[in-house]
Amino acid sequence: MRYALTAAMLALLLAAGCTTGSTSTTGSTSDATVEATTEATTEATTEATAEATTEATTEATTEATSEATVEAATEAAGTMTDTTGMMTDTGMMTDTGMMTDTGMMTDTGMMTDTAASAGAAAMAGGATAHAELMTADGTVVGMAHFTSTEDGGVTIQVDVAGVAGAAAGDHGIHVHMVGACDPPDFMSAGEHFNPTNMKHGLQNPDGPHAGDLPNMTLDAQGSGTFNTTSTLFTLGEGANSLMDADGSALVIHANPDDEVTDPSGNSGDRIVCGVIMADSTAQ
Repeated sequence: MRYALTAAMLALLLAAGCTTGSTSTTGSTSDATVEATTEATTEATTEATAEATTEATTEATTEATSEATVEAATEAAGTMTDTTGMMTDTGMMTDTGMMTDTGMMTDTGMMTDTAASAGAAAMAGGATAHAELMTADGTVVGMAHFTSTEDGGVTIQVDVAGVAGAAAGDHGIHVHMVGACDPPDFMSAGEHFNPTNMKHGLQNPDGPHAGDLPNMTLDAQGSGTFNTTSTLFTLGEGANSLMDADGSALVIHANPDDEVTDPSGNSGDRIVCGVIMADSTAQ
């Protein structure tokens, strides 16, 4: 723009010098001078205007572009921030969900362990069985109930009434090795339950049989109750289980058990017998 103005001024000075140096300048010369001056001025003005317009346009465009770029970048940054926040929130929610699932799994695991422990306790401390007791003529005279204890033993509760021909006093009572009570002598019940091959008698230094029990007392009417706990057999699994393949039976004898003499303590005939049956565990 500065160069264009300088050119215009030189043209004016040239025109003025020519006018001063010659007093005989004709009208045609003046017209040419004016035309040249006008044309030079117009070109200089046009060029200056175009340059100024170009600079202004460039500056405005640059400023507008910069503002737009900054605004777009800011908006994009905000969007990225929001997205990041959303992702963070989602991640947190996902983590929370995972923690919840883990908690549920942990709770489910604890519940499973508790249930398993409870089941084991039930097997060890809650299994039950019973035996319906009858005399040689098939008369049912009582019941025996067997209940596993928490320490692995078995509590036995026996109640009988009206055992015909039974003397008042003590009577030997034992668990026998086979679950059969065929009258009239009940010999089908086999010998005493003795998986460890010991000698008979609670007082025998080489005993006792696992099936040996303290004496039971009957009154003159042949009635009585009996309760004891043995740790020598179980209602669960294992070699000492009463619930093995051939079962077991509870037998009351005619005489007292001296708790020493092998194989049965001189306890006499078998007058009451009952097959031991596991109670149903169905709910």
